[in-house]
Amino acid sequence: MTKQYLFFWIIVLSFLSFDSTAQTSGCTDPQATNYNVSASINDGSCVYPATNYNPIFLDSLPSEIQETSGLLYFNGSLWTINDSGNEPILYQIDTTTHLITRRIFIDNAINIDWEALSQSDNDIFIGDIGNNNGSRTDLKILKISKSDILSQDTVAASFIHFSYPDQTDFTPASNNTRYDCEAFFYANDSLYLFTKDWVQFTSTLYVIPNVAGTHNALLLGTYNLDGLVTDASFNDSTKSVVLIGYKQHQY
Repeated sequence: MTKQYLFFWIIVLSFLSFDSTAQTSGCTDPQATNYNVSASINDGSCVYPATNYNPIFLDSLPSEIQETSGLLYFNGSLWTINDSGNEPILYQIDTTTHLITRRIFIDNAINIDWEALSQSDNDIFIGDIGNNNGSRTDLKILKISKSDILSQDTVAASFIHFSYPDQTDFTPASNNTRYDCEAFFYANDSLYLFTKDWVQFTSTLYVIPNVAGTHNALLLGTYNLDGLVTDASFNDSTKSVVLIGYKQHQY
């Protein structure tokens, strides 16, 4: 009998590897086993050593947020959202009791496929970027003022709409698209997105401005991760990005 199981992995990338202004291609990440010191354009060839982690169980979340699909820490609390089809609500969670303490309703938004959260000094970003069928033409990131969140229970978002410059076919194909996305982060006044590529099991990195409006994303490079990326986080102090994802195995 053939069985399937999910293998989860975490990868750390150097933010320096996102610079695509020079000419020499290769593996630009010093944390990779095949790092090329002379390369300045990441060609997706980086190979990383396997690591093992054992998460510590803290508590079960309230049933209202059982489809939690993003997490960040702000103003002494955790904040999360639910996945597609749920209410357009940003939830505040107490770090001690792990209970919901506030619900921030975004009154001019619909939760089409919310997948991730990020933040700058002044704003919180919600990624309405899920695209399992590869057919969406309304991809966007919600931008919400932190001052509004701290003072109001109902807020309005501004919208950063975007499209992928290399996508020309929008024929629906469930879990068979290169343009799904569940991972993004804020850095250098821009928003960086890692795709969840169901076809090639790579991840392509795009960047868009942190400005409300409609943008054609800039393609920065592709990483051969051999799996599906589900979230990303940027560490400003180390200038590194942590990606988490999974791969389905058969045996």
